[in-house]
Amino acid sequence: MIVFFIFAPPVYAKFCLKQGLPLQFKDSFPQTDTKRVKVAFDGLEPLFSGGKKIYKLKGWAFQTENPDTEQIDYERILVLRSNTNIYFFPLTTEPSGDIQEAYKDLNLELINVRFHTYIAMDFIAPGSYRLEMIFKHRTNGTSFYKKIKGIVTRTPNRLILE
Repeated sequence: MIVFFIFAPPVYAKFCLKQGLPLQFKDSFPQTDTKRVKVAFDGLEPLFSGGKKIYKLKGWAFQTENPDTEQIDYERILVLRSNTNIYFFPLTTEPSGDIQEAYKDLNLELINVRFHTYIAMDFIAPGSYRLEMIFKHRTNGTSFYKKIKGIVTRTPNRLILE
């Protein structure tokens, strides 16, 4: 019985948990840390999926690097980076009008800039992670990234956005 409690959680997480898994990022990491990205996080909330704790990170991000390109043309990927580990999480965009209103002076289409992603903490080693975001063009594959002020810390019991 004790063996079950030791081996069941990692086996379940590996084969049954679908939300919050890190991506296998196969592209080369962009070399340009752009200053032309605006990012903010709205929160990190714990949820349960199939009896396992996952976290939903919400926020918004847009680029002004290529103002003639629509925001939806870019895939966004959240990067958690420590000195020893790096994890990539896909971001799902959501429509919202509040960002458009706040940045109307930029004359950009900012409807689909809100995002969320799920992070399964069982797949993240304990430690502190710097936040970065990759913007990858869906058609031509060009990409750039932004180092973001903020840290995600994985403790034995939870994830904390600082």
